[in-house]
Amino acid sequence: MGNRIIVTTNDGAVWGHDVTGNTIGPAFAFGGSKAAFNPWDRFVVTMGNRIIVTTNDGAVWGHDVTGNTIGPAFAFGGSKAAFNPWDRFVVTMGNRIIVTTNDGAVWGHDVTGNTIGPAFAFGGSKAAFNPWDRFVVTMGNRIIVTTNDGAVWGHDVTGNTIGPAFAFGGSKAAFNPWDRFVVTMGNRIIVTTQTGRVFGHDVNGRTVGPPFPMNFVSVCQAAEEPYAIYADTVPQSQADVGNIAHALLYLVNRERIERNLEPLCYNSQLAIEARGHSDNWASDPSRGCPPHNPPLVCSHYDSRPGRMWPEDRIVRSGYGPHPSWGPENTYNGGGVSDGRDVVPAGWNWATAKAAVHWWMNHHPENNYEKNGHRKTILNTTFKVAGPGIGRYIDGFGNHAATFTMMFGDL
Repeated sequence: MGNRIIVTTNDGAVWGHDVTGNTIGPAFAFGGSKAAFNPWDRFVVTMGNRIIVTTNDGAVWGHDVTGNTIGPAFAFGGSKAAFNPWDRFVVTMGNRIIVTTNDGAVWGHDVTGNTIGPAFAFGGSKAAFNPWDRFVVTMGNRIIVTTNDGAVWGHDVTGNTIGPAFAFGGSKAAFNPWDRFVVTMGNRIIVTTQTGRVFGHDVNGRTVGPPFPMNFVSVCQAAEEPYAIYADTVPQSQADVGNIAHALLYLVNRERIERNLEPLCYNSQLAIEARGHSDNWASDPSRGCPPHNPPLVCSHYDSRPGRMWPEDRIVRSGYGPHPSWGPENTYNGGGVSDGRDVVPAGWNWATAKAAVHWWMNHHPENNYEKNGHRKTILNTTFKVAGPGIGRYIDGFGNHAATFTMMFGDL
């Protein structure tokens, strides 16, 4: 519907995602009426700002959509539509409902206001009748059919005539077993998978462009976006500390989103412990520590009773026990980098930007095999994180900072 993806659930809830460029916005719930939740509801399409539902017996129902509100269901007058057992696909084109059958016949209903016009047969070519035809969508005045092996076919529609089938050149589309839904938006084919990943293909004439991942912004990342402006800030006050902690999570989520991983949600329980550890570490940044099994560097050590190591802190947080001993990244820095140790020259070491860059880019040999920080950030089992920043003045008089991020999978 315009630049919006709409999802209806089995219980009739309606959810939306606004699409901006190559980015899928966070899911939001529509207010108002439920839609398409009856067992006899068969096909759901959109027409302008209207959701249209056809039932097994051919009744046609509509919901007008205003902003983020679904209007009450109303019955269309006029003809029944798409009620035959052999009706296979239903799409819309302008103010027309188009029904294709198992044998490739194409039927249309012109819609005027709240009235469905009588069914009429399109002349010309058959469409979408092969057993291997999988998805049918429209793009402008074109019917597009994708097959099980990813081939893409088109039919130009002129008036009440279906043009002959032609093969699109370029990339295959929507052929993976895990591809679940296909829609179009402007000149773009959009494919969503069973895991919620979204891929796009830009269509230019009769050529389908290569697939590209569409970034998604979850509610979790949307909450962190206002703090992006603090990514390059050196903490010099308590207010700075809180803002930069959120910027740290924003940057970590950017790394995940770029790799099509779900962003992490902020967890206050973990954040309190991470902040406490960073403050404790900042009080003595160069301290030694007792041994840990398996070995951990002293940046993970905390001198407070009951909070000595990450596994102690995650339990003390109230978040819960964790199967891993070290779901925690740490980093410490101050002053301006000369470019000799991962962080680019001119960057200040005491920034969230430097911390995340160092976590992601040290040990590049052998595809970062030795980089545990990177592996933790990109771990698909983690769902939440708690960032915490401590600050101190280093031996050169620089404002310096300690960074801790704790991860959780509950």
